[in-house]
Amino acid sequence: RMEISSQANKLRSGLWKIDDCRAKVETMSVELEEAKVKVLEFTQQCDEYMVIIMNQKKEADEQAKDVAVTSVRIGEEEVVCKKLADVAQADLDLAMPALEEAIKALDALNKKDISEMKSYAKPPAKVKMVMESIMILKGVDPTWEEAKRQLGDPKFLDDLREFDKNHVSDKTLRKIAGYTMNEEFVPDKIGIVSLAAKSLCMWVIAIEKYAKVWKVVAPKKAKLDEALESLSEKQRLLAEAQAKLEELNRMLEALQKEYEEKVKQKEELDRKAAMLRLKLERAAMLVDCLAGEKIRWEETVEKLDALFDLLPGDCLLATAFISYLGPFVSNYRDHLVDMWKNEVSELNIPYSSNFNVINFLSDATTIREWNIQGLPTDSFSTENGIIVVRGTRWPLVIDPQCQALKWIKAMEMKNDLKVEDSNIVQQQFQIYFLYRNTCRAIFEQHKLLFSFHMCIKILEVQGKIIPSEYNFFLKGGVVLDRENQMDNPCSSWLNDIAWDNITELDKLGGFHGAIGSFEQYPRDWHAWYTHAEPETLPLIGEWEDICNDFQKMLFVRALRQDRISFCTSTFIINQLGSRFVEPPVLDIKTVFEESLPQTPLIFVLSPGVDPTTALIQLADTCKMRFHSLSLGQGQAPIAARMIHTGAIEGHWVFLANCHLSLSWMPKLDKIVETLQFGKVHNEFRLWLSSSPHPDFPISILQAGIKMTTEPPKGIKANLKRLYQLVTEEQFNVCQSREKYKKLLFALCYFHAVLLERKKFQQLGWNVVYSFNDSDFEVSENLLTIYLDEYPTTPWDALKYLIAGVTYGGHVTDDWDRRLLTTYINQFFCEDAITTPYYRLSSLPIYYIPHDGSLQSYQDYITLLPNIDRPEAFGQHPNADITSLITEARMLFETLMSLQIQSTSSTSQSKEDRVIQLAADVASKIPQCIDYEGALKLMNYEKSPLDVVLLQEISRYNSLLSTIVVSLAELQKAIKGLVVMSSELEEIFTCIYEARVPSQWLKAYPSLKLLGSWTRDLILRVDHFSTWALTTHPPLLFWLAAYTFPTGFLTAVLQTAARAATVPIDTLSWDFNVLNVEEAAIVEKPELGVYVKGLFLEGAGWDKRYANLIEPQPMQLVCAMPLIHFKPVEQLKKKTKGLYNCPCYYYPIRTGSPGCPAFIVAVDLKSGQENADFWIKRGTALLLSLAN
Repeated sequence: RMEISSQANKLRSGLWKIDDCRAKVETMSVELEEAKVKVLEFTQQCDEYMVIIMNQKKEADEQAKDVAVTSVRIGEEEVVCKKLADVAQADLDLAMPALEEAIKALDALNKKDISEMKSYAKPPAKVKMVMESIMILKGVDPTWEEAKRQLGDPKFLDDLREFDKNHVSDKTLRKIAGYTMNEEFVPDKIGIVSLAAKSLCMWVIAIEKYAKVWKVVAPKKAKLDEALESLSEKQRLLAEAQAKLEELNRMLEALQKEYEEKVKQKEELDRKAAMLRLKLERAAMLVDCLAGEKIRWEETVEKLDALFDLLPGDCLLATAFISYLGPFVSNYRDHLVDMWKNEVSELNIPYSSNFNVINFLSDATTIREWNIQGLPTDSFSTENGIIVVRGTRWPLVIDPQCQALKWIKAMEMKNDLKVEDSNIVQQQFQIYFLYRNTCRAIFEQHKLLFSFHMCIKILEVQGKIIPSEYNFFLKGGVVLDRENQMDNPCSSWLNDIAWDNITELDKLGGFHGAIGSFEQYPRDWHAWYTHAEPETLPLIGEWEDICNDFQKMLFVRALRQDRISFCTSTFIINQLGSRFVEPPVLDIKTVFEESLPQTPLIFVLSPGVDPTTALIQLADTCKMRFHSLSLGQGQAPIAARMIHTGAIEGHWVFLANCHLSLSWMPKLDKIVETLQFGKVHNEFRLWLSSSPHPDFPISILQAGIKMTTEPPKGIKANLKRLYQLVTEEQFNVCQSREKYKKLLFALCYFHAVLLERKKFQQLGWNVVYSFNDSDFEVSENLLTIYLDEYPTTPWDALKYLIAGVTYGGHVTDDWDRRLLTTYINQFFCEDAITTPYYRLSSLPIYYIPHDGSLQSYQDYITLLPNIDRPEAFGQHPNADITSLITEARMLFETLMSLQIQSTSSTSQSKEDRVIQLAADVASKIPQCIDYEGALKLMNYEKSPLDVVLLQEISRYNSLLSTIVVSLAELQKAIKGLVVMSSELEEIFTCIYEARVPSQWLKAYPSLKLLGSWTRDLILRVDHFSTWALTTHPPLLFWLAAYTFPTGFLTAVLQTAARAATVPIDTLSWDFNVLNVEEAAIVEKPELGVYVKGLFLEGAGWDKRYANLIEPQPMQLVCAMPLIHFKPVEQLKKKTKGLYNCPCYYYPIRTGSPGCPAFIVAVDLKSGQENADFWIKRGTALLLSLAN
């Protein structure tokens, strides 16, 4: 019905459109005529406006020209005036200092000084001489009586200060000269008689000097004033002219806008008229062309209306045909259809007398397409095709000549039809079954690794993985000697390790020319290298076309190890499908249903998660009796009785924390073994939980079903989970509700940040801690109690109990404790409760929400991003790269450990490879350092640094001997001359995998691979060999070369303490980061040592201002300049503007058992940020890097 009515309605719509089109043609004809009239009108207006604009423009141009000429003239006059003023002022500047000095002398006088002079009945000659000169300048009688009268005037000094120095006559100057030329008229000589007279003398001399200068300056000043007056008048006229020009320009601009508007309207009318003309032409053409179709459409509509009434019978016949006639031959089908027609007719069901299933359920176009795709052209095959396409059930096709198979393949090609062998389908199911069951038994960090390992093994069986390429993927390029290596053409941005990888990749078959590609396309490779997601870009040059997916990964492995996890994920999807990178969520109920009563079900625990609650809920759902016990001291007998009773009566028994009762595990192992063969109730289940521990019985693990439990990932998931733990009653029980709600959110964020920070590896925590929900619950309880007890928030008590005791109880590292304190100080402060939307990070999305209901906080949490940016933790975006590189290194190491020792020819080539590498290493290892020679050069009383040198020589000589002997023994063992011991086996594996054997790492820890470790060892030995030649300490000390750098620093303090004859414990360090190059240092410091070769992680360094700055993108570490380690007496240290930066031996900041990594804390200028900023960044100094 829908199909026929739809066809009829389409035709009716077409008929209506034809009529509508004819009406619109008439309307558009009228509109077109109107548009033509308006276009003509606007064209005339535009022409008129253009004439006015041109006249106005001409007047404005003339005015602008006059203004420009006048401006130039006035500018020239201003220059002249400036020169006149400068000349006059220069002359005055010669006299002004003396005059100002005289005025200061007058200001120093007071009434007492004047009275002293006035009291003279007969003044001293020098005083009288001074007063006479003053009287002459004032133009009065130069007598002492007149002088006394003047001195009695209260305004005497004011008159002198305001004296008209610009109008002293030539006559007066000649008289004054008679005094000033007198040898006795000198201020210092007169000062012997009277200090007041001295000041007045200075004034007279200054006035005379000024007046003489003014005689020269006055004409110049008059000329200047005249010039300035003329200039001022011309500037006024210029301003009027400029105002007139601006007015003309405004009028011109207004006219221009009006003109442009008219032009725009004219163009719009032109466009509209052209569009109307075009529509009119097309519509007229359409109406003419469809005139004949109109008649045919009307007839077709009548036919379809008639068919619509016959649909009940036609549909009944068609459905019967598809449902029942598939197995029958053509004749029998026709016979049955005729029988059904008669039956339908007798039942008075309307139907088409000429009914044909081909015409009813298909059309000529579709059938023709089927024929092209391979379906035979006979009607029987067409009917079968209709049954296949129209049927709602899967058709079973008997197809001995494969005609139907050919047709179906061609027809479904556009839908990517896959024809699969049942054996392949079964194999794929088994692979996914293995993947699913394995994933629930391994931690999240290993799931991608497992998928990739499984994918590689499948491809290896299919011969699609070349062993040498896979070895490169795992180990990278091992270069022991760079002397013969091709020069790096991109050294400005491509580091040495990446270039090592490229040069070694070039040696693999199929990769020859990789080096040349970097020489040929350095810019393209730089753009690829610096891209945020280089694995999504095509490779440069011909490599994109000639490399398969795995080979492209080798370039990523060589240049951008931080993108390996994303690369492997994409590779797995392309090879196995997306479901192999989407691990199924753990469903305890499904695991229970797959288990047997004899099978223990084991939870492998991770910090922050307890499966007890979920297990209790499952027991309630299944209506099972559930008994649980947390193992520990004295709990073993109770646990044994619970298992025995549960096995008989059908209970569920849950033994939690098996790692806390390892001594009882062998007993539990025997109990589990007994359950395998004894009679056990069908409903009994034994549930166990344990943290990963090497002493947990392997047989229990093999017998049981293992499940890993992990906390949700990300700040959002943790906040969501924590707020689900808080009940509505608990949320509103605190009396200080508003304060409690804000601090509760801050506490939740604090908890989430502490848990998630571990993803940043060494930049997160030095030690990974087991913060859990119990810590949060205790802290939340403390928060409620203290807010209820104290009207004023007890910040110190809260911060100490939460960060210092509850969470701090887990923390064992002092630097981690500092970080914990920094976070709590940021989140728990007065601003957190008084500042609306208090920011919890530099990202604006993380803040304390406005006071509201529990649901409002949960709603806010749903708006947070699922993936956390490093800034949410106070980290730099580079921190993600660091953690990704660490993850990639762990992936390579784990995959190498999973490699099975091969046999036959491959094994032989492997042994040859190890012999070659061992010989290369042995040839590079330097000779032992001359211990005896160094000892002879030293005095009987050895200095502390001498002792350090001898100790280091001993340790390095021991290491060098161990390396030489072990390599020699290894080569013998490979040749079969000696037994391959477990130690030699380990050295064999490590050398093949380009790792450093554990025996060689006993002298000092390192994360370097074999090639870079060997080069580093050579440099270390050279440092001490050079020192040992003369026993004179080097100018610059490479701290990383010392196996025990703390001992070296202590020796430097001892040297300073002996020189200053003070106890060593009264000394500490002062640090000065130099801004000069190493080559510029030519002599030792007076005190302390210059240390080179340190690296800064988690920050950048500004050499100009010698302070910490933000690192550049992808700058994970930065080389530090020389640092002066200077011993000083312990005083109260300045902390403002400084960051107390820990210095570690190598990137693993926890060190190893018996060998701590922390060396010393170095004070660095914190720059524009405070110390807390760099604490959250995890900023630290490193003596050596991973590579």
